[in-house]
Amino acid sequence: MNCIIVDDEATAVAILEKLCEKAEDLELLSAFSEASAALSYLQTNVVDLVFLDIEMPGHSGFEVLEASGTPAQVILTTSHNTYADKSYEFENIAGYLVKPIDPEKFANAIQRVRNRLSQQVPDHADDIATTTEEMLAFKIDRSLVQVPVSEILFVEADRDYVQIHTTKQVIRVHSSLKALMNELPPNRFLQIHRSFVANPQHISLYKRNSVSILTYLLPVSRAYRQELLKRLGRS
Repeated sequence: MNCIIVDDEATAVAILEKLCEKAEDLELLSAFSEASAALSYLQTNVVDLVFLDIEMPGHSGFEVLEASGTPAQVILTTSHNTYADKSYEFENIAGYLVKPIDPEKFANAIQRVRNRLSQQVPDHADDIATTTEEMLAFKIDRSLVQVPVSEILFVEADRDYVQIHTTKQVIRVHSSLKALMNELPPNRFLQIHRSFVANPQHISLYKRNSVSILTYLLPVSRAYRQELLKRLGRS
């Protein structure tokens, strides 16, 4: 779960940084002391969680939320407890911490964020998220495209991206093939080449160095041949 800190108080930032380090599943991407810089970042990057100060020079934390339109979960950090009512106007505000931040209250707020994300789509490697055992959701331009696992024909590595070929479309996602394989059910997919992972159920023809899936001809490396034959029941 990645996060950013938006706070103009150096002491508060230092405390939050230490608390984030102690939380094993938190990855701090950046800390911003200016609301405008944070706003620009949120408009161009996908973030899971934002620690957001309410009172900052130039813009308030609420103005940053409204202007950025970020879907990220938000934990408000403030020196005053007078903003609790307004925080209910934003569905993605998961917590409200009054400075100086108490470690136990911090932990409780993080757990609320975990619970919220687990009820939505938990974020994993790069732009890939798992919804259920039989569905995958891919982040594309801040939107989630859900695809039944059974409709995925094969996945092809393409430099810093992967192309997911389905029965209906081709989805290009910023990720590595290895990262995607960690999200695919291992009993449903198999690597057949360093650049290809296939769904054996869709293989219509096998040859020594290739397989056919619909109109696609995919290469099969020697290193993966025996395992492929086992999955096809030909060992």
